[in-house]
Amino acid sequence: MRNKTLISFFLLGLISLFELSACLPKDIFTHCENNYPKLDSVKEKILLIIAHQDDDAFIVTRIKDHLDKGDQVMVDWVAKSYQGGEDYGNMRIKEAKRAMNMLGIDSLHYNFLNFPDSKTYKFIPQIIRKLKVIIQNYQPNVIYVEAYEMGNIDHDVSHFSTVQSVKELNYKCLIYEFPQYSAYDIPNFLPFELRKYPDSITTFCRKLTIHERNFVMAYWKIYKSQDFPFLYYMFLLGQEDLIFKYEYLRPLPNYDYTKKPFGASEAYKRYIQGLKFVDFQRGVKSYLNLK
Repeated sequence: MRNKTLISFFLLGLISLFELSACLPKDIFTHCENNYPKLDSVKEKILLIIAHQDDDAFIVTRIKDHLDKGDQVMVDWVAKSYQGGEDYGNMRIKEAKRAMNMLGIDSLHYNFLNFPDSKTYKFIPQIIRKLKVIIQNYQPNVIYVEAYEMGNIDHDVSHFSTVQSVKELNYKCLIYEFPQYSAYDIPNFLPFELRKYPDSITTFCRKLTIHERNFVMAYWKIYKSQDFPFLYYMFLLGQEDLIFKYEYLRPLPNYDYTKKPFGASEAYKRYIQGLKFVDFQRGVKSYLNLK
């Protein structure tokens, strides 16, 4: 069974690589260094709110920069995976703890909210209640969230819940989202397309140094539960640049969360069969009607 799965991923990767080569612009990285957001010179409190244990790897160089500067960092994971059973979910949490240890973040500065993976859209009120308490108590200067891009329903729920919590608290801080599926208008690796944002929305990217790239690769290796198929799949698609060569940030756009994000096509079902964007919409609309 495992061999059949590996062969399926390999064949899918080969097919996808041909699709990718046909639509990937040749000059997507030529202007990525312009105006990349600089760290503030004063010490700050940084809050990273993400869905899954491994999503932190997409922004780890930025987080490390904050830590090296002397900023205080807190990390909160919204979801816990139950898809592979309780043991699998616990393994991912252990991996996240080892990742935090690598960064030098102590156990007082990270939390696992443990809402069920792929079902977080059913718990938006509860998630927001918890996040509001965290934000109020921690008082961050900067919040980082996963981009709203309809790639994974838990990512979008984590994003919406964070932004809504800040709004309800009337809390003032910088918020950045970091793309994973649509970094700098690069075609989604699942599915393949060019995703165009309005001119008013800018995605910044920064090329990582060799030292930083080695750090990111070492960090990813902590998440052994995700080594395959994700990392190998990225390499098959020729998309390793997304996580090993560049870092991406986008100042939070003014999204309407009852509508699909700009230029996106739905990828929820690629991960969990049966999930659709309408499930996210219902969760959001149900919550907003309560307010």
